[in-house]
Amino acid sequence: MIPKLDVHAGGPALRTILGRVFLVLVGPMLILGVGELVTSSAGQRLLASDPLYLAGQEMEKCRSAPSLVEWCRTKKLGPGQTAVYTVGGSSVQGYPIRIQSFPKHLATVLRQRSGSRYAVQNFGAMCRDSIFVRQCLAHLQPAPGSIVVLYAGHNDMANFVVPWPSLRYLSEEYPALLEIPRWLAGTHLYSALIDKGGRWPQQPTLTRHRMKSPDYERARDFAIEKYTENLKQILDSTQAQGSRVILATLVSNLYEFPFRKSKWDPAVMNTTEMAPEKQNWQRAYRAGIRAFREQLFTDALSEFKIARDELMVGRAPSMLNDRIRSLAASYPHVTLLDTERILDELGRHEGIGCNFFGEQDWCDQFHPNRRLHAIIGDHLAAIIERLDNG
Repeated sequence: MIPKLDVHAGGPALRTILGRVFLVLVGPMLILGVGELVTSSAGQRLLASDPLYLAGQEMEKCRSAPSLVEWCRTKKLGPGQTAVYTVGGSSVQGYPIRIQSFPKHLATVLRQRSGSRYAVQNFGAMCRDSIFVRQCLAHLQPAPGSIVVLYAGHNDMANFVVPWPSLRYLSEEYPALLEIPRWLAGTHLYSALIDKGGRWPQQPTLTRHRMKSPDYERARDFAIEKYTENLKQILDSTQAQGSRVILATLVSNLYEFPFRKSKWDPAVMNTTEMAPEKQNWQRAYRAGIRAFREQLFTDALSEFKIARDELMVGRAPSMLNDRIRSLAASYPHVTLLDTERILDELGRHEGIGCNFFGEQDWCDQFHPNRRLHAIIGDHLAAIIERLDNG
């Protein structure tokens, strides 16, 4: 028999406890309800109906799709074949020119030279960062003797060099958390709070270059440290599995982002308007233009790299590439492909711009074009042949 709770038996103390419990449980709901009613009556627009927010949500979907189960499925190997897994973001996938990614070029070169000895399988996925790479390889479980090509890091800079990077990182580790702000966006109170703050959530591409010091540097350092943690887990597991890794540094459009050469003269006048808080970027970008025109190519390269590090917009900074080189040197089963230094030499005199990151009317900050995809694929093929043939 269940005893009845006699509120009066405990006297004032029990009533006080029950009253506090009621306030803790019901009080916030009443406050939120009143706030929702007030902001709704005041005509507050819903964040969920704002076109800018909706566009950001479409971008956010990119971070959670495709799923690991859908995407990271290895194909059955033929007799005596060695698997070559290429893993990373959209540059590996082949965006925006899907017909010629460096994994596809690599597969073609290896087939021409070695027949069916290698099976190249591409697991690059748009918008995905080192979290996805770590999770994908854990799902794939590369077999002993297989080769893993890692080209990742741009999306770590794009996804986490934002306000509150730790919250964004947590939401990617646990995608269900992404539903909370989406639900809140349908309330007037949350919309009013965000609107008053002047910052729409989930809009990294719109806020990234507007971050000021020291927030910008803290977010950058956070992204690099989390990238390092993920890479160490990947390299530890691949070493234990007996697979081999080719770890590549990352390349970026230095000279023609955010302005093409044809826009350099107006750009010199407009750099202050674009990012007024980025004075070091303005100085370095202008100095790079002057040095390149004066054919001081080494100086130009140095200045444009400083400009990139000050205004990354997803581009991998020098600090990240240095970290990649350090990681590669720390593991015996890892071979470094120093793509950045290769491109530094190739583009020293012609510049590193749309000639490597553009195709017809398209040119962006870090996606390789056909020419650069082929260069990366050729160097990978040479490394793989050395690994297997000595």
